[in-house]
Parts: sequence; structure tokens; C-alpha cells
Amino acid sequence: MRYLLTIIVLTIGLSGCDTLSVSSHQDPYADLSEYKTFNWVTELPDSQPDDTKTLKEKKFRSLVERELASRGIPRSRSNPDMLVGYHPQKSEHGTRAVTHGYNATYYDWIAYTEGSLAIDFIDTQSKEIVWHATIYGIIDQADPQGQLKKAVLKALDLFFNDAKS
Repeated sequence: MRYLLTIIVLTIGLSGCDTLSVSSHQDPYADLSEYKTFNWVTELPDSQPDDTKTLKEKKFRSLVERELASRGIPRSRSNPDMLVGYHPQKSEHGTRAVTHGYNATYYDWIAYTEGSLAIDFIDTQSKEIVWHATIYGIIDQADPQGQLKKAVLKALDLFFNDAKS
């Protein structure tokens, strides 16, 4: 019983809380309020099969495009002020849970996924990164898309706060 309770507590602790942290940095010489349009750093050619454009990537791009456009920075394929690049990464990890019971010690392995996402805003004229955000932490397996959406919106809030400064 004690063993089961430990597993339940560890599982809730690893997956139930908001475990992604978001931070950002900006070029102190860049005026972020001057950026009025954006485009993606790389475009997948239309001739490329759809299976290379993953559903997660499409959802992420759509979220960023909607949020930037709703705040006055629409996408411009022809003459953007800045480019947006991103670099996702994830890795599987685990931790050993030890529970001591009556005349016995129980061991279990708790698996979890850690992820990070770097988002860069790059000035098209200077080709320099003017703003960078990092999202990092344990991925909630119950709702990874919802968790990512909250973190990306928080990162973009940081951009618009930095643009006001």
C-alpha cells in the first residue's frame, strides 16, 4: 500500500504541475517595437510531402502566427522585418523511487520526458538575433499541447513586455 501511495504521489508530482519554465533575453540595442512583420526562418517547399510537416509543427506555427498577428505583427512572406526561428528538443529520463515497507524495500522506475524549445527573433537587415526565449522543463504527458500553448503564449507575452521597455 505504501509503495502504491509513493508511486501515485511521484506521478502526480512529475506530471500534474506546471513544469515548464520560460525565460527571455533581448539585444539591449534593438528596439523591439519597430518590428511590424515577420516570416519563418525556413520554409518547407510546397513540393515536399505533407508528412514532413508534422502536426505539432503546424500547430506551433499556427499558434505563433495567430498570436503575433493579433498583437499587430502579421506574417509577410515578401518583406518581413524579422524572422522567427525555433529549435525543439526532447529527451527521455527516469528516476528511481524507493519505498520502505514492513520487512521489505520496493524499487520502481518513474519515466518522464524533458523538453526544451528555443525561439529566436532575428532582424532581417542585420541578421542578428534581437530576442531569444527558452522554454524548458518536464512535459505533461496528459496534455502536452495545452502545456506548450501556455508556455509559448507566456514567451510571447515576454516579447511584447520587452518591446514596451
